[in-house]
Amino acid sequence: MLDAAAFFRNYWSRLEHAANTPFADVPSKASLMHKVQSHVGTVMNSVGADTQLRVRFLMDTRSAVSVTATIEPDQTADTEKSIILSSFPIDTSSPFVKYKTTHRDIYNHAKAVSVSDYEKKILLLSKQGSAQTGGTSSCEIFDVLMYNNLMEITETCIANISAIAPSSLERAHPPSGRHAPALLSNPRNGAEFGVTPSLDCGLLGGTMRAFLLRSGKLDTIDKIYVDDLLKISTADDLKLYCFNSVRGVYPVKLL
Repeated sequence: MLDAAAFFRNYWSRLEHAANTPFADVPSKASLMHKVQSHVGTVMNSVGADTQLRVRFLMDTRSAVSVTATIEPDQTADTEKSIILSSFPIDTSSPFVKYKTTHRDIYNHAKAVSVSDYEKKILLLSKQGSAQTGGTSSCEIFDVLMYNNLMEITETCIANISAIAPSSLERAHPPSGRHAPALLSNPRNGAEFGVTPSLDCGLLGGTMRAFLLRSGKLDTIDKIYVDDLLKISTADDLKLYCFNSVRGVYPVKLL
């Protein structure tokens, strides 16, 4: 509950200070917190104080609020999860990318198409007898990594992402190339979870991302280009992490 309260304050601050917010009149932090605590307290009385809950807080454009709390399924945070690259760039100018909303068509479409394309690729390689067969099945693909029209990494469908690149591959692109090298050596400024793309790339700055930045466990970098990431994705010492306020920080592998 304490962690939830801390992240809730960040959510509320984001609503209150966002430019061009879709909400006409954001309720006070105290009134919103009271509603959340009241509902969560009722649920915890029935399931037990030690039970991990997933709390969903919704507010419509009229600022009407609803809260739900469900038991959080067991999760193994240290288990590496498989992600794939999106088949196409997303429209980062969309307000549904800039704000956390229930309108997830952009993310759902990216995942559905990308997983389908991945399945077709694996099937084709299998028919050709390629040595690359034995790929991960679609049911084991946890998420999709997205990028913008400039081929800059943004986020995944459900989380922000960071990378720690091996120092030997630091200069995936020489300065005279199309762009400067994107990933810095391991670690940068002592950041435990490496570097994450800047908000300018077109991504939702999650509350866990903000927490990790404030705590010094994460650093920002202007750009992480798709081709840079693909060039070094086969390196054993490349580390990728995803994070959000529900699942925390967990390692991922780009297939």
